[in-house]
Amino acid sequence: GGGGGGGGGANDDPAVRQLGALLVTLLHMPSTDERLYSVKLHAVNLLMFMPPEFSAFLALNGGVDRLVAVLRVQLAQVLVEGTAKADAALAPVLQVLHLTAKGSPAGKAAVREAVFPAAEMAPARPRPRTAVERQSRDRMRPRDAPPHTLRADLIGLMTGFQEVSRRYANELLYSLCADGDEFADLTGFGNAVQHLR
Repeated sequence: GGGGGGGGGANDDPAVRQLGALLVTLLHMPSTDERLYSVKLHAVNLLMFMPPEFSAFLALNGGVDRLVAVLRVQLAQVLVEGTAKADAALAPVLQVLHLTAKGSPAGKAAVREAVFPAAEMAPARPRPRTAVERQSRDRMRPRDAPPHTLRADLIGLMTGFQEVSRRYANELLYSLCADGDEFADLTGFGNAVQHLR
């Protein structure tokens, strides 16, 4: 029922549904000045505590696109401008996207399309049959991650020095994949090996 996408429990509480709808509304606010953007960041922080069923509501109400827009701004502040520390700037939005992907099929599909857009991705490589094939030179790199794309930036975080953002980037990307082989294919075995062990 309600705004949380089903499931009962906390989502049957009208206050929880209202708060969820308010948080999505806040994500849809324009980022025209620093104060409004700060409100969005606080909404992201609150979404870290959302019930899993709420991910479908986020996906169906444009919340994933807004979260990805926040992630892009935060990535620019960390990677381009150097004005923010990775863990503080990225961990909350990475965690919320991860929870959204894990919470429902609709959430996973929306986040996956934002990170690995089907229309832009190179075809999947054949699945490796042996350990030698899995570790071959062409599989060490991601299948398709052009510079300055969201997926390239997230893959870059997988081996970064900031422990929390590295962990959340790995968890997010892994949650978007069917299994470890697809994870290694999309992110590159060299990047994925630390998370897969």
